[in-house]
Amino acid sequence: MKLRRIAETVLCTALLASLAVPASAASYVAKAPDGALPAGTLIYYEDFEGITANDTESTLKAINWSKSENFREFTAEMSIVDGCLHTDNLDATVGGSNDSYAWVLDNDYCAEFVKHPYTYQYDATLLDAENDYRYLSVLLNYDGMNNYNTVDVRMRGIGYNQYREGDGTWVHYDEMMSYTDDTAICKVLYDIDYEEGQYAMQNKTFTIKVEVDPEKGCNVYVNNILFSQMNQNTEHWADQCAYGNAIAFKTSTKLLSNFDNFMIWAGTGVQPDLSVLTPVVEETPADDAVIADAPAAEDNTAAPAPTSPKTADAGVVGAAAVLALAAAVVLKKKH
Repeated sequence: MKLRRIAETVLCTALLASLAVPASAASYVAKAPDGALPAGTLIYYEDFEGITANDTESTLKAINWSKSENFREFTAEMSIVDGCLHTDNLDATVGGSNDSYAWVLDNDYCAEFVKHPYTYQYDATLLDAENDYRYLSVLLNYDGMNNYNTVDVRMRGIGYNQYREGDGTWVHYDEMMSYTDDTAICKVLYDIDYEEGQYAMQNKTFTIKVEVDPEKGCNVYVNNILFSQMNQNTEHWADQCAYGNAIAFKTSTKLLSNFDNFMIWAGTGVQPDLSVLTPVVEETPADDAVIADAPAAEDNTAAPAPTSPKTADAGVVGAAAVLALAAAVVLKKKH
């Protein structure tokens, strides 16, 4: 497969993000969809900002998640640190760690919207692990036990687009994410050659975006590069979807990680509409009578020379930087 490395697309996406993502903290869950939604409609958003939580129970309560322990006891220690969900599931911390699962959106909530195309996205940072296979993931069609669809990127620098059925059955929808040649995730993103036992992804923050077609399965992007398409075992997708509708979070055993900027929206191939996160500011009505009666003041003083502001809005600065970078790319191409 040819990997999609289109600089203009990445830059435009970054520009949109810099303009659209709110500067303030945001947690958002839409009313449970009861039908198809316009593409781009935001369904779920959590950036973990502005939350203070130092233990697992207060963290889960703050973000309205809950433990799922029918299959495994939840061993991970969670907190919210510097606006990220911080999860410590190292054996060295918790003793004997288990894969730990948390409900995000339950079966009833998801029942309708998963029948239509949708997209989910999050940022992950794998901080440390006790072997190079460790990972975190978002689970689709989760049944509260051991059946679900899942995508992950491993500490070793490759990943999987697969399903789990039963305690030990893992089946790949494709093999592309697990390639170890020059198309390996760690090689393409960071120019790190894949090597068995290597912690290629340690301390690197990457963005996973998964576009979900309820009939055909998933396309998987890492940092806006397409790394996986459904090309085998596609007949099993519908079977896995039949187990349930819920969406869950999972951290594997033996992992220390950060998870951030989790969002889900309707449709595929579109950006999410984040305008619902922007608070509406009501303007105070002007007193027309006072304004009408007040004479215009005559000002004969010279206007002061313009000066640069001492501070600047971070979103504007970020957008300007992206625009400058985009312009540089275009000019370079023209020459």
